[in-house]
Order: sequence, then C-alpha cells, then structure tokens
Amino acid sequence: MWSFDLVAQVTANTTSGQHIILVDDGVWVKNDELETESSSAIDFKHSPFKENIALLLEVAEERERVAFGNNYRTELNISKCMAAISKIQSEGNQEKMEQLKSIYKKLTDQQKKDTKEYTAISKMVDQIKQIPSYSVKKQREMILVAANELDVEIQAEMKETNATAAENKNVRKVEDKVEVADCRYAILDGVKEKRHIELSSLPIFTYTSPQLKQYFKERELMETDVSLVQKDKRIYLRLTVHIISRDAAKNYGYIPKGSMLRFRLINNTNVNLYAEEDIRFEIENYTGNAIYSGLFPVMSEDLDPLRRMPIDSLGIMWSSGFEMYDIYNVDAVMQLFNCLQSIQ
Repeated sequence: MWSFDLVAQVTANTTSGQHIILVDDGVWVKNDELETESSSAIDFKHSPFKENIALLLEVAEERERVAFGNNYRTELNISKCMAAISKIQSEGNQEKMEQLKSIYKKLTDQQKKDTKEYTAISKMVDQIKQIPSYSVKKQREMILVAANELDVEIQAEMKETNATAAENKNVRKVEDKVEVADCRYAILDGVKEKRHIELSSLPIFTYTSPQLKQYFKERELMETDVSLVQKDKRIYLRLTVHIISRDAAKNYGYIPKGSMLRFRLINNTNVNLYAEEDIRFEIENYTGNAIYSGLFPVMSEDLDPLRRMPIDSLGIMWSSGFEMYDIYNVDAVMQLFNCLQSIQ
C-alpha cells in the first residue's frame, strides 16, 4: 500500500471566507489571528431566529472545514503521486509504474467526490449567512430546510411570526410579477384556483465533450438551465438546453416523449423524471443557438428528495443515447422549490 502523509502546516481561506489553519493533529481550525471579520460574526440581532441561525452556521462551517481538509489532502496526495510517477518512469520500473497509475486513478476519482462535497457545503454556509436578510416567513423556511439537511435539532418552539413592513422590504410586487430577494416568478393565469406559475430559471451545468474542448476554447458547447412550473396543483420541472452548434444539436437529436431525466443526488440515490412530450430544438434568431425546452412532471414521491438533497449529476436520455453530466450548481433545484414554497 502506498501512503502519502500530510506534514506541512498551512493557512488558507475556504470558499465561504473562513480563515483556517492546519494544526499539528491534522485538523483544520479557525485562525483566530485573522478572524477579525469572522464569518461567524454575522449580524443576527434583527432575526427572531438568531440562535437557530448561529447554530446552523457553526455546524455548516465546521463541516466546510472538514470538507476543505479532505479536498486539500487528496490534492496533495495527487501531487506527490505525480512526482513519484515521474521518478519511477525515469527508472523504467514497469510494475511500480502500474501500481502508481492505479493509485493516481483512485485519487482523481476521490478528488471529484471531495470537490463536489466541498462545493455543496460551502454554498450552504453562504445560504445560512443570508438567512437574516429575508422576510421572517422565508427565514423560517430556510432554517427548517438547512436543519433537515445538516441533521441539526433546532428549537422546537420556533414559530412563524407576522413580518412587519420593514422585514418585508425584500418583497416587491410589479403587476403580475413578484420578486422575493432572488426568487422571481410570473403568474400566467390570475385565477387563484387555477393559476399557472412559472419560476425564473437557474443554471445547473455546462458541458463540452473532451474531443471539442480545443475547438470551443473558452466557450461551452452546452449550457443548461432548470426551472419549475406549477399548473393547478401539478408541478413540472422545465429543462432548457442551449447548444451553440446547430450541427452538434443534430448529432444529439431530440428528447423523445417519456424519455428519462435522471437526477443523481449527493447521497447516491436517483430521482427519475420523464418527458411529457417530444422535446425538439428550435434555432434562436439572434444567436443561432439550438434551444431545447420541455417539461418533466414531478411525481409526489419525488418532491421531498428534490427539495432537500443537492444534485451530484444529471443524465439525459437523448434519441442518440444516454449521457450523464456533472453538476456545478448543486442546489439549484432546492432553491427553486424554496422559491415555489414561499409563494404558495
């Protein structure tokens, strides 16, 4: 077995802004000397739930430090493994070379997992910091979601209170469109009993196949957004795929009616949705991009996992075959469900 030990003591900043230091026992802790503007020193005094928010932030920041440490160790081990490969290659020892290549493959696979976990928890830290800026109702909803995801027991007596006009300053109504902080939607049917709500879309992933990376350089072949639609009491997920090459779109074909849209959640479970109708591309006039946009009904048993669990990857069943994509905006669907819940 190969072992690469972590011995250097270093300081770093996490994605959410924590100043941390690696202590002798290999644990990352907050660097008190640099914590003059501590990420924990968020002003909670205007929130009726300040104790709960502080608790959630403490737990989330600790998990972010652990995730950062895991990611850092893996990256260091990859670096040392690459150095060992270079050395063994010059010696011509084929058996050791094969061993090192196998270890390198395992390390890079682990790095992908570590990076996604670190990204997810860092985003949660940022979301918890933002809770006090929302209306009281929204704060309560966000706290309940975060507590469930972090498995933290919050105060049982936490109750929704009436928000004052000042607390609702983030809410602005304009004709048939409402903005609630970063939650935007349009009501397309004014009849309350049969209203049609369409949320603004959020980006979820970009993709360019390795064979085309050199050709597209800084651009991505595929950019994909998701949104939610509520018609009467039915909820649909809208998938919108932008492909910047008409020829590439022709190679993908279309998404047939009943084709699977697979969400691989970060807890290694799957949620499968199925296309309501054939989804074929249309050419956008001013860009020339091929645009796919279609609805996938969300079944009642799929609502809870999509509301509460970040997404690791997404698979689309094209007419040309099934393809999986890594997700960078892992909590996009969770954000959309939070938005939909806030306007019910």
